[in-house]
Amino acid sequence: DRVVEEPCLSGQWWLLLHPYTTMRQFLLSLILYATIPSYGQRALQGQLLSFVDSTPLAHFPFRVDGKKLVKTDSSGFFSIETHKRKVRLSTIFQFWGFDTVVHYRKVEGLRLYSVQRYDTKLAEYDIHRSKIRLFCGVGYAPLALMPYDDEFERTYQVSYSIVGDFLPVSVVEMAAYNRVIADYLDKRYGIEWRAKARPDIPGVSLKNGD
Repeated sequence: DRVVEEPCLSGQWWLLLHPYTTMRQFLLSLILYATIPSYGQRALQGQLLSFVDSTPLAHFPFRVDGKKLVKTDSSGFFSIETHKRKVRLSTIFQFWGFDTVVHYRKVEGLRLYSVQRYDTKLAEYDIHRSKIRLFCGVGYAPLALMPYDDEFERTYQVSYSIVGDFLPVSVVEMAAYNRVIADYLDKRYGIEWRAKARPDIPGVSLKNGD
């Protein structure tokens, strides 16, 4: 009994079994074949960090090529097996997310940045960089942005983020974020802005998360 190995064009080895090969030899051959890596497979590795304080984002989900869902490990690292020379990596939610195409051969020490908690720390970070928002429209069929909402955004230099019924985080976290932004707006513009704000802002014009 014998096993004849012949190389194929793909770079793998096909196992051609003799008619009298025993079952044990056959199973051993299958194990050998299964352990040979597929031709062209690459491991795209990197780490996902918070852009607020550069801490690792553990067990953070994101998408590969808009379909496959991948999660980081407990230290924020990830590894993606692919045969492509470039892949698209994107967050599920676009609030403080990323959507980028990574070229495999040009990547070394890949680091991507997002945020895991929408809390007071994030609100203070956004105030510091003068890019603030107010979460609103939580739930099914939220109110659409109206012309007076656009005027509100321009006047008070803030953006409304309509959430809908697919929540990126808990309402409690969004309310905590909104309250920090509200305190900032109070100090800068007085309380008059509150009368012009939307009626569906958690932590501000709604009691959600209080």
